[in-house]
Amino acid sequence: MREQWVIADIHGCARSLMQLVEEKIKPSRQDEIYLLGDYIDRGPDSRGVIDYIMYLQDVGYQVFPLMGNHEDVLLRCYAQECAPEGPIGMYDLKESWLYFGGRATLKSFGVKNLCEIPPHYLRFLSQLPYYYKLDNFVLAHAGLNFCLADPFRTSSRCSG
Repeated sequence: MREQWVIADIHGCARSLMQLVEEKIKPSRQDEIYLLGDYIDRGPDSRGVIDYIMYLQDVGYQVFPLMGNHEDVLLRCYAQECAPEGPIGMYDLKESWLYFGGRATLKSFGVKNLCEIPPHYLRFLSQLPYYYKLDNFVLAHAGLNFCLADPFRTSSRCSG
């Protein structure tokens, strides 16, 4: 029988995530693990969390990660600071991000600057969906965007 697991807000705690999966959940390759975002910031090993998620997917586990607000902010800060097209017209989030855990994330990647994070991590994060629809549930990090006529559109931000 297939089991489904939902895990939220890992926040850079790779060892805790590994212990939970490997010692408590002990999933089969048919089981499904849904991760509800916030893999980075605060804890000591954001990079390790992302590496572990990618590893589980690579070896055939059914792992379905969602976008969390911390990943969204990192990507927006990256776009402001590092993208060739330059700032995207939002106020500067970087200081806030650094305060709420970004420094720990940079440290876990062994970098001092957001632009130095290896591109495959940014690609992984940028491709995360905002929700999953299951038979009896809709899973999202912090809710759906009811500022939109269709809250299942891919946009994560309210305008106005």
